[in-house]
Amino acid sequence: MRFFKILNIFFILLLGILVSYAVSQFWVPGKKLDQIKITQDHVQNNSVENDAALSLGNIKPFSFYSEQIQKRDIFQLYVPVLEQKPVDTEVLQEQIDPQNVHNPTEFVQNLRLVGIVLDQTPEAIIEDLQTNETLFLHKGDQIREGVIEEIQESKVVFNYYGQHVEIIP
Repeated sequence: MRFFKILNIFFILLLGILVSYAVSQFWVPGKKLDQIKITQDHVQNNSVENDAALSLGNIKPFSFYSEQIQKRDIFQLYVPVLEQKPVDTEVLQEQIDPQNVHNPTEFVQNLRLVGIVLDQTPEAIIEDLQTNETLFLHKGDQIREGVIEEIQESKVVFNYYGQHVEIIP
């Protein structure tokens, strides 16, 4: 019983010390908080505040950020628009070797269409069974000798030496 009384007195003293410390840190003698004002001269002469403002850079008004927020659909995944590379079919036609006829079935036999992502920039997920790699490809990307011409909901169309080859899941 005596132990708990001593412990209780100790905690009351500790609480009193903490309260007095907090009051000494936040209380300004002789002035109320609403009476403390920072003048423009004080801000201009205070290099710490000027340095802090400069380190933040050019802060734009709220309306600028509000317009940016309103332009974006928050329920749509943000995908930056990438520059589309045009498919140069003439270069592919020049690569055709008349001595060697390329068989499109050989091209697609080791490729498997795993999935298609239809977004602002459609993406085909193709597994190369020969190298055991999963590739995320866009229109204009090349895999082996074929270039992706089109990505649709149910198929991917390649240009393989001037021939149109489709891969379906």
